[in-house]
Amino acid sequence: MPLDIVSILSKENFVKFRMIFTAALLIASTTCFAKGPVGIGKLEIGMSRTAIEGLAVDDGVHLNSPLTPYQNKYYEPKPGEDRFDTMLITPFSKDPLKSVLTFSDGILKSIYIDLGDSSRIVDQVKELITEKYGEPKVDNSMKEEQCIYKGGANFKISSGSIRNSWTQDRPNAEPISTSLSDTVIDTCPSTLRYAIGAMKSRSLTIGVAQPVKPVVNPF
Repeated sequence: MPLDIVSILSKENFVKFRMIFTAALLIASTTCFAKGPVGIGKLEIGMSRTAIEGLAVDDGVHLNSPLTPYQNKYYEPKPGEDRFDTMLITPFSKDPLKSVLTFSDGILKSIYIDLGDSSRIVDQVKELITEKYGEPKVDNSMKEEQCIYKGGANFKISSGSIRNSWTQDRPNAEPISTSLSDTVIDTCPSTLRYAIGAMKSRSLTIGVAQPVKPVVNPF
């Protein structure tokens, strides 16, 4: 037979217990509410194309070139989806940055920004987001490989990616995820004569999080 907690505690202690328990639930629910950006400055997920095209210099983030249809032979548009190439002026670079904006039924659902070759910009963006929203979740797949050649020549290369991510939960809507990625692709050349160096890709993506597909039990 289950114990009656009221019979164990005095009335006064039971009231204290209930207050502490309620406070603990509030703290837990606050902790579970993740935080992250919903855009960059006044460029936010959920805006219309017209509103984005109307962003001004004083808004901190604005278009530096018209929206043009996205060009990529591997891209297959989904029904109701429109994707555009553009150049964005942002607070973290003096030069316009290549960007891709994706709309679903006329509403902005994703911002992709190519951060170029500068690791400084990646560090700056990470610092700015962390300062406001806290430490990110970090996925680090970087691995080292030793390249060894006849005659004693040898050196190390690194390949993989470091991905910092934040998530902003929203009531009655999908969460918004932010991903700051720094990727390096490098291989040991067959000979030192054909060494071409590493390929690097740095980007910032802010968009409506894709629902996680449930794992289908194969048994």
